Order: sequence, then structure tokens, then C-alpha cells
Amino acid sequence: FTVKLAVYHYQLVTYPFAAEYREGVIPSNTALLVNGENPFSVDHQPSYTNLYGLGYPLMVWPLAKVFGPTIILHRIVTGFFILLCCLFLFVIMRRMKVPFHLNACATIFFYASLLYPGTITACANPSPLGLFLFALSIFIPWMKNYSVGSLIVSILLGLAAFYTKLYFVFGIFLVGSYLFFFVSKKKGLLYTLLFLVFWIPGIFIVDYFFNSYFNNCFFIHDNDAVGHSSFIFLTRQLKAYAHIHGPILVLCAFVFLSQCKRILNALQTIIKGVRLNFFRLEAPLFTLPVHLVLYCGFWCLLLLVFSLGKGHAAWLWYFFHLLSPFFLIGTFWILSRHSWWPVLFTPFLIYNLFTFTALHDYKKLDKNDPQWILASELVKTYNDILNGPPVAGLLIDQGKHVYDNGLSEYFKMGAFRWNPRTAKFFKPNGQIMVRYYVYLNTIRNKIKNKEFDLAMITQEQDGQLVPGELQEYYNYVGTVKLKCPHAGGDFPVTIWRPK
Repeated sequence: FTVKLAVYHYQLVTYPFAAEYREGVIPSNTALLVNGENPFSVDHQPSYTNLYGLGYPLMVWPLAKVFGPTIILHRIVTGFFILLCCLFLFVIMRRMKVPFHLNACATIFFYASLLYPGTITACANPSPLGLFLFALSIFIPWMKNYSVGSLIVSILLGLAAFYTKLYFVFGIFLVGSYLFFFVSKKKGLLYTLLFLVFWIPGIFIVDYFFNSYFNNCFFIHDNDAVGHSSFIFLTRQLKAYAHIHGPILVLCAFVFLSQCKRILNALQTIIKGVRLNFFRLEAPLFTLPVHLVLYCGFWCLLLLVFSLGKGHAAWLWYFFHLLSPFFLIGTFWILSRHSWWPVLFTPFLIYNLFTFTALHDYKKLDKNDPQWILASELVKTYNDILNGPPVAGLLIDQGKHVYDNGLSEYFKMGAFRWNPRTAKFFKPNGQIMVRYYVYLNTIRNKIKNKEFDLAMITQEQDGQLVPGELQEYYNYVGTVKLKCPHAGGDFPVTIWRPK
């Protein structure tokens, strides 16, 4: 299974075209950094809109100065952090004394999760870097018995996670609340206070130097959640996640039923021993032996159920990022307590790996796709191209200007305050809306003057960014059907030349 996943991962990393529809987003930002420009300046919006953060482009930037800001380079960096995440999961489980074979099996599951087709984690995406920082911010204090030094390191890692992908700052809440409840109220309060001392001034500094940063990375997400989230979608994801891990869940049920009496007796003993400590700051609030992994898994599940899991824009990857690390560590640790696990559990785990990795088929990553080759030749032939998202990566690889990196259509959404809670504290941003329409007018004038050598657009998806004048001043030439084989499907890209 490891070999199968590694082959798929290698083929994905070396795939020369867009493996997912919006894969040009981060490379477009890295390209600006390489050229000494600010990717979160309003002047570069909406063509370079980035909804994730600055951390990942900054990480790739030194390498991009040498090798160029290509999609393949970004996937290599992403792959490196995927492997680091898997290695760190393995190390944590070793410290929890999970037997090697179960540990290795859990690590393979995690690797398959981060490569899962239909998700964008393994593409040119900041998630593996953010996930690695998130995991370090939680487990370094645990490994160092919550020493002062480890807590300071955790805060710095949490800040880095926040500016890599915003929701990974949740690790700070997990550690701070766990300290307060189960380690020391004083440590929990000081940890949280010190984080706020760094975090709040940092927001003002970042907003000053990167004036579209929080428009892109916070307000767009905040507004999108109002109109594009539902419990129906959450239910679909929960069912899919449970189906993927079905045999593991069956094993959990078996262990619970076989040890039901012992588990209930242990819980009864623990509950009887619970004490509240309100007044001693050095003491925890509860004298209750709750493991950090179970605590974090519980809160991450709540975050998914009440917030992130309802968003239509993401299919399963929030579950793989936030729930899977704790679910796999906790589950395999519990399974390892059963002395007969090698005989009873191995067939279930092997079957689950077969079903889990069924979609990881490298053959669909066709590096000689004639439609992509034709699109690549067109990009090489023409200089100034009005592009749709799938073509952005080709333009970046050849050092040409990008007009739509894949998230450009969302830029104007950040101008509004659709969330009533947010609207109480923040006013709508008129500057964002003005910039958006200035950009559209620029595109419209270039079309009227026939300044674009070529237009390659996915019109159904990019209708908001392609003015209707295109058909008046440009002739339709034909269509290429571009496959984004890892996540996204097939997209017809229409070709237009000036009349």
C-alpha cells in the first residue's frame, strides 16, 4: 500500500498540468514575491487573489528564486510537508507505545488521506504546511511536559499556522484550554494571554503592509459561509467519512462491546474521582485524566459539525486535516490495548486499506494528454492571454501575466458583511468593490482594443470576470477539454482570437 501511494504521489507531483481547477492560486502569489512585489496589495487584485495566507508562498519563495515558481515545485514542497506530517504522526504513536505494525498502518491511512483524490491537499496547496505547524503547536508542549519553553514555541508555531491557513490557529485554543482544564489554570491563562500579545498587534501590522490580506483570508470565507453552508452537506460528509473508515469503526465497536464492562467501570471510577479546583491557580480546573489526543479530537469534531464541515467549498479535506490525526492516533492506540489485535484486526485493516486506496490510480494522470499539450502550445505561441483558472499554471510556468488565478471571482465578496455578527464590528469595504470594477473595466477596454492576443476561458465558471464584449470583438475558434485529474474533473476551455 505504501508503494502504491508513493507511486501515485510521485506521478501527481510530476504531472505537468493543473491537477485541480484552481491550482494556479499559490504559484501566482509566489511569482509576485520572486519579482519583489506584494501579493496582498490591492493593486494586484483580483487577478492574484489568495484566500489562504502568506506563509506557504513565503516558504516556497527562496526555492522559486532558483527554480522558478512552477506548479511542480510547489507540489514538491507540499509533498515534503505531507511526509513530515506522516512521520510526526508515527513519532507521536511511538511515544504512546503503539506497536509498530499498527503504527505503520495508521500512518499509511493518514498518507492516503492527505493524497485522497477529489481533495486538493496534495496539490500546490498550503494545507500540509499548515497541518504540520498545527500538529507541532499541539504536541511539542505534550512531549515536553508543558514546559515554559515548549509553550512559547507552541505560540510561535500557532502564529505561523494562522498566517499559513487561518483555521490551523485552532491549535492554540486546544492547548490553552487543555492547560486550563487539566494541567494548570495559571499556565493556561498565561499561554493564552501571551498569544494575544503577539497576535493582536500582528493583525494591525499585517493589515497595514498587506492591505487586502484580511479581505481575502477572512471576510471572503466569512461571507461565503453565510450562503454556502448547510447541515445537509455536513451529513453527506459525515456519512462519506464514516464509509471510508467503515472497517476501523467496526473494530472500535467490537472493542467497546468486548470491553464494555471494564470501560464502564473505569469511567465510573474516573467520574467519582473528579474534583473542581476553583481557587488554586497552579492546579487544573478538573482533576480528570483526559488524554490530549481525545480532547483535541472531540473539539475538532465540534468545529467541523458546527462550522467548517457545513461549507460547500470543501469536500472531506477539513475532516482529513482536523479530525483524522486525532481519530487515527486515538483509535489505533485503543486497538493496541486489545491483546488479540494481530489475529482479529489485521484482516479488517487490510480490507479497509484496499477500499481506502481504490481511487489512488496514477494511470488517470496522463502526462501526454493531447488536449493539454495543445493548450500548452497555444500559451507558448501567444503572449498576452485572457485566461481562465485551469490555464493559469501554464502562464505562470512560462512567466506570463495571469488575469484569473482561480480565485479572482471571489475577490469582491470580501467587500460585504453578510454575517450579522461580523457586521456589528466591521464596516463594508468600498475600496474592494471599486478595485474589482476598475479591474473589470480594464479587461473590457483591452477586449475593445483587441489587446489580448488570445482568450482561453472556462466561460461557465468565469462568466463574472469575462465581459460580454468578448463575443463582439473576438471570434470563437474552438474548445479544448482540459482534465484536472486529481480534483475537479473536465473543463471545456473556449479559445478566442481578435476579429
